[in-house]
Amino acid sequence: MLERFRLWLTGQQPNYRTTHIKRSASSASFSFSWTENGFHEVTANPIGDVPGRWLLQHAGNITVSEIIAEWLKGAGELGAVQWYSQEEWERGLPGQARPW
Repeated sequence: MLERFRLWLTGQQPNYRTTHIKRSASSASFSFSWTENGFHEVTANPIGDVPGRWLLQHAGNITVSEIIAEWLKGAGELGAVQWYSQEEWERGLPGQARPW
């Protein structure tokens, strides 16, 4: 999934720069930037035992949320999207349909 997002980014505008995807036993991540020094990391973790459920995480930049939301809107095959703040996720709250 992250590879699809990374490829989408680089196809949007030539000024998006991305790092290679780093994989671990339980997650994968990469960073992207549209400025000289401002890279933003996005991490994907599978959720539970149900195949195809993912938690995408990034640290608080609303522009990053908007970029991810734009990609998800065009990637309808990914299914339902739900946004959570860190607190909403940790407390098991329902989240929201939009990142803001």
